[in-house]
Amino acid sequence: MKRIIIILLIAVCLISFMDMTYSAKEYYINYGEMWLKLSNGYRFLYITGFIGGMDLWGIKILPILTSKMRENLLTYEETEVIQKLLDFRNYFAGLVGDVDGFKNIINIVTDLYKDPANTYIPTYKMIEVAYQKLKGKDIEPLLREERKKALP
Repeated sequence: MKRIIIILLIAVCLISFMDMTYSAKEYYINYGEMWLKLSNGYRFLYITGFIGGMDLWGIKILPILTSKMRENLLTYEETEVIQKLLDFRNYFAGLVGDVDGFKNIINIVTDLYKDPANTYIPTYKMIEVAYQKLKGKDIEPLLREERKKALP
């Protein structure tokens, strides 16, 4: 009986040690490599899913947030972030059925991922960068910030 308990204790210790060493390793996803391997058809589907997610966010969460905004229950900073998300969502909702709009986003994201410095930036962030570029904003500061976040 003692032997079984000792074996179980050793096994638990080994498993917990393995879990700590496994979680200590850092893994980075190469989003650019994955994106560049996709055909334009799959990129189109990705953007469609992204827009669907933004639309679902708009349907489920937006009414709650806008009512809190009207009741002045949010700080100025929170209201500003919500407004930016609303603008972002509305832009993408406007792309539904606009094949050229989809192509513009796909082409910008593809071009940005061709730069090895951008390859670890998550695709949803890269779509945000593409959106800012389409709005005529200087995207270099945003890219620098996202590069820092992608590889600490």
